[in-house]
Amino acid sequence: MKKIALFLMLFCASITISFAQSAAVDSRISEVYGTYTSQLSVEQLQWLENVLNRCEIVEQTATQVADLPLLSGVPMVEKFGSQDPALPADPQQVNPLKYMIKFNKTEINQYFRIDGTNYVLVVHKLD
Repeated sequence: MKKIALFLMLFCASITISFAQSAAVDSRISEVYGTYTSQLSVEQLQWLENVLNRCEIVEQTATQVADLPLLSGVPMVEKFGSQDPALPADPQQVNPLKYMIKFNKTEINQYFRIDGTNYVLVVHKLD
């Protein structure tokens, strides 16, 4: 009887931890990883959150963005399901995790022009 009670307590605790973890996940992570999101470890989720924190979208002048690579030229992550290649109407809503950007660069920041706009996705280098 004690073994059954212990098993039930552990089972309930694991469900609670799993539910709490999935409830706190940034929607941009879920957008890319889909149902696989629940299988990500705490460390993986922290790394993805760090990536998102190092990304920002800034508006520049047409002259400043003229020579930057287009975001549409970066391949999309499709390992966990195909991504919608259309950019959102609001450039501030671009999800950098959808793109195969080298987020582990430590030497320089990366800049990508959001197609058809004067907005730039800046991926700050990893410290």
